[in-house]
Amino acid sequence: DEQRSERTKLMNQYLKQYPSNPPLLRHFLALAVEQSDIAEVGRLLKQVAPESSEDSVFWRYRGWYYAAVEDFEQAEVAYRKAGMLFRLDWHVWHELAAVLRRKGELDEAEYLERVALEGKTLRKELMQLPDVSKLTPEILERIGNYAEHCGDNLVAEAVREYLDLCPYDLPGGGPLFLGVRGKRLNQRIVRAQMQKLRLALNLPKSATPHALRHSFATHLLSGGGDLRTIQELLGHASLSTTQRYTEVDSEHLLDVYRKAHPQARSKI
Repeated sequence: DEQRSERTKLMNQYLKQYPSNPPLLRHFLALAVEQSDIAEVGRLLKQVAPESSEDSVFWRYRGWYYAAVEDFEQAEVAYRKAGMLFRLDWHVWHELAAVLRRKGELDEAEYLERVALEGKTLRKELMQLPDVSKLTPEILERIGNYAEHCGDNLVAEAVREYLDLCPYDLPGGGPLFLGVRGKRLNQRIVRAQMQKLRLALNLPKSATPHALRHSFATHLLSGGGDLRTIQELLGHASLSTTQRYTEVDSEHLLDVYRKAHPQARSKI
């Protein structure tokens, strides 16, 4: 608790120095929304820089803010923008449906509620899988269907293309990723291929499949990915496991601050 308190204090100092820093703003906006602090959310949103206009997270927080102050027209605009930027986020469709219901647009609200429920149910099933090797063709097909219902045709087409190009039958309940003999792809094969690439490209020993997974999550977080969505993509059963990436990202921000800011040493 003492370390967390110290980290929060340092991040507050960093936010004063860099008020438009996207990762910091996302961090503090999440806290303000969790606490239902409407005024603080509004204050932080004013600090969002124009170059962050394509960040779906900020648009979703704008939707939350406008809905909280009962400006449902602006809330709808913000949520639709968030959904356009990241169509697979079922939370956006759920919250937009609530706004549309308040506006009396019941038909679209009911459709979006079904889409949100589809995404939420799919997320729950994915989280119950022990690991990614248990992902079935049926679930992948449902991911493609959900993406299509959200308007993300690129993901839907990619899923269906993989299923069409796979040279083996993918029976229900069986493995999704197969080796050359049509059996479940062995993790050692992936690690071996990664090692060959590492040697060929003169990469450090730290370049492993696990490192790629870690980088994937960290970049998503730094780029504005929602923590819940990252949890779903990684297959973490507990959000606390995914929150470790938040701490890593925060530590990186503080490390950059300590090294780059001329007054850092005197203030910290």
